[in-house]
Amino acid sequence: MDFPSILHGTGAERPAAARRGEDFFGDLHLDQIVSGIAQRSHDDEIPRLFRTPLGDLDAIRYRQEVFEDLEDPGLLEGARAFAGAMARARRSIALGEGGSSLLERGWFLRAAEIYCEAVDALAGDFRRTPPRSRALREYSDALGTYRHSDAFASLRDDARTLGEEMSRVVYSLHIRGRTVEVRGFEGEMDLGAAIEETFGDLSRGAERTYVAGRSGAHRASGLSYMERQIADRLADLYPGVFANLEEFCRGREGFVHPGVRNFARELQFYLAYLDYTREVRNRGLGFCYPRFTGEDGEIFAEGTFDLALARQLARRDQTTVPNDFYLAEGERILVVTGANQGGKTTFARAFGQIHFLAAIGCPVPGRKARLFPFDGIYTHFEREERIGNLRGKMEDDLVRIRDILDRITPESILILNEMFTSATRRDELLLSERVMLRVLRLGAVGVCVTFVEELATLDDAVVSMVASVDPEDPATRTYRIRRRPPDGLAHAISMAEKHRLTEEWLGERLG
Repeated sequence: MDFPSILHGTGAERPAAARRGEDFFGDLHLDQIVSGIAQRSHDDEIPRLFRTPLGDLDAIRYRQEVFEDLEDPGLLEGARAFAGAMARARRSIALGEGGSSLLERGWFLRAAEIYCEAVDALAGDFRRTPPRSRALREYSDALGTYRHSDAFASLRDDARTLGEEMSRVVYSLHIRGRTVEVRGFEGEMDLGAAIEETFGDLSRGAERTYVAGRSGAHRASGLSYMERQIADRLADLYPGVFANLEEFCRGREGFVHPGVRNFARELQFYLAYLDYTREVRNRGLGFCYPRFTGEDGEIFAEGTFDLALARQLARRDQTTVPNDFYLAEGERILVVTGANQGGKTTFARAFGQIHFLAAIGCPVPGRKARLFPFDGIYTHFEREERIGNLRGKMEDDLVRIRDILDRITPESILILNEMFTSATRRDELLLSERVMLRVLRLGAVGVCVTFVEELATLDDAVVSMVASVDPEDPATRTYRIRRRPPDGLAHAISMAEKHRLTEEWLGERLG
């Protein structure tokens, strides 16, 4: 029986060449996002999926549709419940895997019960809320067929019957010194309940743990020598039940269908991203499903933001400031000027993040967006001097930018953050203009953060944006990046800050 993938409608991912040189991952703080998502996943494969852009727009839309389905609270809670149940089933299988003791076989039975209940519950969720995405629709049909198969029906019925038999296994332990005697239950007082009633208040609110400090083979199964001995004695007391348990486990080692197992794994891609963004959404910041522009078409986003920063602020009970950007047909580069600490670099990161997250099929920060389908993302952010490469900062900037210019295409995204800051003002202007003209000839799309305001009027394909300040108090940053001509203050402010001649610095020195 074939189950569809809910990640790859076409199975298409970009070739490795399009993902070369992932320096941009750190520059755009995508590494922080993926690291945070990975902590919410049970599968080591999930982080790789968040580093791999999809190969075509239909594959992106395939994933977007699943995210849209999971906006329904019923489907989302059902998906989370299923993922949690499958995680418990995996743990129970691991505890009973390859074990020969009766308790280990009991773990195996419990895993089968959890698995069957999870499959039935998921099918019920799909019936109550029929999914609209291609992936979940097709999966729902396949799951329905599987549930009615003889193999699953036999597993479910046998597990249910045996589970009921096992629930009737009641016994008592008589402990005298180092001697433990296992007997059938004869109506004795339940001392466990009495202890709970007496000391229960002391344990309320305490974190419960089931981890025991055992070693060797016992650690793998979670069973101690004493527990194994007790199980063997129970088999003597209830031979029929435990014979049925042994028969149930025989030949059923791989009872989890590969299609169900893969669904649980692939579902983590969606649930981990939704869990990662939950705190940000709770702060009132929106996410949307972007569409993609054709060649030379318009590119825009409304209310977008740096997701990594927004999550950090949300955890401190603060909210990030969203911004808009817009490139009309024929416009290719956003040149962002303004005072330091005004949100320019954050804005540039948001531009890169939103494009990359869109390319892996995720909802992106913003109320609405139309983005550029890229073949690669290239970034140039300021670096500390590295003694090991025997290059000065200026030479290092030139080498890195030349490497980028040799690789970008008209389908690339380029983000330049403060080029040639170690050069003189004249050299910075000359070199920056040459780089920008080369980028414009190549036709790449991107953002350039700079104090060289002349770049903002270099060509009709360039759009000027400025990091705004409070008009009543220019020292106060608003973190709003607005589309307007440069105000002529960016370089002056940067020089004043560089040489400690701002009002704040002078106040400290003269105070």
